[in-house]
Amino acid sequence: MQHLAANVIRPIAIMLATIVAATTAADACSVSQTPLAPKDRRLCQTLLEKVRVPSALPLDAYEAALNDFFQNWCHRDRDGGWQVDKGVRDTGPYTSRLERVDGKWQWVGDYHGTHTPVAIWYSPDMVAWLRRNRPAEGDGPAKPPAVPDGAVMVKEMYPAPASACVSGCAGLF
Repeated sequence: MQHLAANVIRPIAIMLATIVAATTAADACSVSQTPLAPKDRRLCQTLLEKVRVPSALPLDAYEAALNDFFQNWCHRDRDGGWQVDKGVRDTGPYTSRLERVDGKWQWVGDYHGTHTPVAIWYSPDMVAWLRRNRPAEGDGPAKPPAVPDGAVMVKEMYPAPASACVSGCAGLF
């Protein structure tokens, strides 16, 4: 079991997820929020070397390094080349309908996303691979190479709908 990460998570690409805890969209996406940034860049560089290769550590040591990586906001290292989506985005449609509630007509909304809205952070290796193999304009290679070992994508999740975060994105990132 100690090397479960080596057997289950193939170190071609590591996809990691974090959840930004929030009670309401207004709280989670507040413009007044201070952007969360890496606390210690040297520590983050050391941790990144560990989390990029899960098979190099016993599972408990890998999980501890991964926990430290996220607790120190290491994936938000813009100076280190990490990039983030333009903003928080929904993962499915948000629909509304007009309903009579307590004798008054009002719009009631339902979120139909796969999961809550997200913002994705990309490591420099992942950004380079995406630009070469999934270009915004034109076609990428017919048979793109595998994502490089150690390339990382981190999914942060926010309360629905994503539109509640639009005015607060500058404060989040």
